[in-house]
Amino acid sequence: MQVSSHTSRLIALAWTLGGIAVVLGAIGSHAVDSPQAQDWIRLASQFQLIHSLAIVLSLHVFGRPRWTSYAFFLGIALFCGGLYGLSFTEIEIFRKITPVGGICLIVAWFGAAILSLKKSV
Repeated sequence: MQVSSHTSRLIALAWTLGGIAVVLGAIGSHAVDSPQAQDWIRLASQFQLIHSLAIVLSLHVFGRPRWTSYAFFLGIALFCGGLYGLSFTEIEIFRKITPVGGICLIVAWFGAAILSLKKSV
């Protein structure tokens, strides 16, 4: 399947986010002392890895970026970024943006389901 250069860059970014998730998960396991921070990093890295793969899959299924791809990216940035921010800095704004990221991820999953149904019609 031929994809645009924009789609190829988004796929590369998604793979890169997956690799970053592994790195941050390792840092959380070996370099962070706080059990709460370790839990947040573990959750963030798992979600980041899963949703990075969801981006690649959605770009493959739909053949081009759809709004759901961007919702996944935004969800990773806000949800996972918020948890990483809390883990490493404890700045309170991260506590407020994390749920917004979670909502973005939920919307992306249900949006992908709806787009899949529309695609098969």
